[in-house]
Amino acid sequence: MTPSFTPAIESVTLAERLPAGTVPLSEALREALMLAEALRKLHGDGRAHGALSPACIVLTGAGIDLLPGESGAITPYTPPEALDGRPAGARGDIFAFGAILYELTTGHRAFEGEGAALAEAISSSEPPPVGNPALDRLLATCLAKNPAARWPRMQKLVMELKLLTVSARREETPIPVRRADAPVPAAVLAELRELEARLTDRFARGLEAAIERIAGVEQGLQTIRERLLEFEKNVAADNNQFEAAFTSHEAAIQSARTAIGQTDDLVERVVEALESLQAAILDQSEDRVAVPN
Repeated sequence: MTPSFTPAIESVTLAERLPAGTVPLSEALREALMLAEALRKLHGDGRAHGALSPACIVLTGAGIDLLPGESGAITPYTPPEALDGRPAGARGDIFAFGAILYELTTGHRAFEGEGAALAEAISSSEPPPVGNPALDRLLATCLAKNPAARWPRMQKLVMELKLLTVSARREETPIPVRRADAPVPAAVLAELRELEARLTDRFARGLEAAIERIAGVEQGLQTIRERLLEFEKNVAADNNQFEAAFTSHEAAIQSARTAIGQTDDLVERVVEALESLQAAILDQSEDRVAVPN
């Protein structure tokens, strides 16, 4: 699904602005960042443009608006998968974004030609490097032939563009050079002295706080050492008590075994005595039966 909107008054498409020539890198990245944010919102709604090109990008005072594109047409911004009849989703928009960013920063299209020659260039050729290593890495990821090798979402691309924008602005901002013999203004000297005093005071207070923290840590470590020693003593005492109890129980068990053995001997002797008594009684009985009346 392609987005729809009402163009703002006094707006211009990117296709109309590009012939005017290249702009400073920071300005080109600013426009690219606005386009990336517009695509991020579009993809966040579950939609993809599908036919992105400079003619669809309207620059307004408030930012960027997107017009519907011509579906099915081969342009220098058509992703390779669309040439094979595959649907060009969000990653197809990222490819088109890379081609537009290349043109914004170099003034030349990433892929030239018409018809079959253009399709061949998109499918197999690589545009010359821009010369900025970070920007070249970003473009290479956007313009990867395989959709799976591109960023899956615009969020990462937006972050990279913000970092590039900060770097470009820093490089384009001239650094004032002061003559070696030029006097330093009194106000600057006073501010430097005040800053030095604040830093010295802050350093001193920070150092004092650090020393107090170190002392607290050392005290805590000493407490831990004392507790460990006490624990070791308690373990040793418990171990001695256990050994003493074990020795005592072992002696009691041995004594019980001896007593059981003695009891067994006593029982055996009692049994033998009973058997002897029974035999004697039987013998007397037999003798009485044998005596005649």
